Amino acid sequence: MTNKCISKTIHKGLWFSIIVGVVLVLSIVFSVIFGVNYAANVGDDKTLTVKMETFFYDNKLEELEDACKDEFDKQGLKVNYTYYGEMSGMNCEVMYVFENASDEKLQSAKAEILSLIDTNTADGGVWHGYVMRVTTSSENANAIPSSYTVKATIVAVVLSLVVGIYVAIRYGVWKGVIACVAPLMAMVFSASIIVLTRIPFTTSVFYAVAVGGLLAEVFTVLTLSKMRGADENEKGEQLVVNGVACKEMLYIGLALGVALLLVGVIATWPVRWFALCALIALDTALYVNLFVVPYALLIVQKCADKKAESKTASGYVGAQKKEDSKE
Repeated sequence: MTNKCISKTIHKGLWFSIIVGVVLVLSIVFSVIFGVNYAANVGDDKTLTVKMETFFYDNKLEELEDACKDEFDKQGLKVNYTYYGEMSGMNCEVMYVFENASDEKLQSAKAEILSLIDTNTADGGVWHGYVMRVTTSSENANAIPSSYTVKATIVAVVLSLVVGIYVAIRYGVWKGVIACVAPLMAMVFSASIIVLTRIPFTTSVFYAVAVGGLLAEVFTVLTLSKMRGADENEKGEQLVVNGVACKEMLYIGLALGVALLLVGVIATWPVRWFALCALIALDTALYVNLFVVPYALLIVQKCADKKAESKTASGYVGAQKKEDSKE
């Protein structure tokens, strides 16, 4: 989008704002009726973790993985994703996360894997001398604690207020208000879309939404900075239209969008859901700053221009004109 396109959409900012409100209301209604999708296939899963020494992890992990996967296939367990972690000290672990796994099958697989480890680590075994432990657990994420949501909301509001105060001091009070509201609107919009589209809602969604709010704040400040450095002869609509940092926003959006798409292609499903949420947050940040913020800035700028004209009409003249009148 170029600044010429902004000139065609700037007067429709109210309608774009109404769309945000409609999506918010729909997300609330759907949440009340159907509930929020708390990612039953991502968070409410059974896990089996094998802990081992670092030397075994570096040299014989593939043998253990093959043995575990053979046992999972026998039990009919489907591995959703695998997490590899290096612990503190000389320990490492591999955690298998299963989709729709029954406790009976999981415990059976655990017993067989423990038996295999005992056999292979005994005298004469191929893993003799190594020590390994197998544990199982259930990750219950069917509901995100309300305290987590409250804390995330407080952080978002405080951050927006701090940046809004800074912008108000630097660029003016009403522009500070816009800088405060823009990221909040972007975050609400992205969260509403995620809830409405039934994308699995996990704690990682909060991080994605926060990134969108931060980007919205950056885009707003870029536009205000560009307006401040504009030609002094530009006024009103012309100043706002030419001041919107379209190229900067689209370059940043394109770079981040490509990065998130690549992450979604090569990552596991939980990371893909996060990348999708972050992509939605990025799009809503662009939406707010390309369609809503220019409209709000136009209202503020017109009021400022009208105020300046009223001062001139009341008889105010600059210092240079006074000197000319004396001559």
